[in-house]
Amino acid sequence: AQAAAQTSLNLNVLVKSDEVFRGVDFQNLRRVSVNINSNFSDPLKLGGNVSVGRSIARNLETPRLGQSLNLNVWGTVKPTSRLVLEPEFTFSSLHDLDTNEEFFSGYIVRSRLNYQFNRRLFLRIVNQYNNFSDRFEVDPLLTYKINPFTAFYVGSTHDIVDFEGTTGFYQTQRQFFFKFQYLVRT
Repeated sequence: AQAAAQTSLNLNVLVKSDEVFRGVDFQNLRRVSVNINSNFSDPLKLGGNVSVGRSIARNLETPRLGQSLNLNVWGTVKPTSRLVLEPEFTFSSLHDLDTNEEFFSGYIVRSRLNYQFNRRLFLRIVNQYNNFSDRFEVDPLLTYKINPFTAFYVGSTHDIVDFEGTTGFYQTQRQFFFKFQYLVRT
């Protein structure tokens, strides 16, 4: 359904599905999901979806059927014409249908910051915390475009884990990179 101010609402229902995974026959997989997006203004856009139903615990040695819950919320915030912030939150859990044993449960929080200094110079920083692996990542990238076909890129990746020591977080991996892009015409 399309509503006023560029807002859409979708409802998806998986009525019945059968699947064989690793030799195990799963029947009556059912899920319901609701998705909403709203682009009601240029400075602020919001969206989200939620899905509940039966899913397969594929991460187990012997897969089992479980009750799943997936939630995703995102947005785009433009405080100025040069600055764009894109936060996102994702939650996922799966529990055994019979015993309610938790197969997994966790979340990921991600943000992306884009800043356009001028027509040629652009900065992007992606931050992400993954609760499943207790890992925090920071990935900055600076881009300088000479023209649409020629650009310089300088960036890095930083992986940080919480090892629960006295200082808390510890950087486990760091990479720096440089890229030059040029279109050769013949």
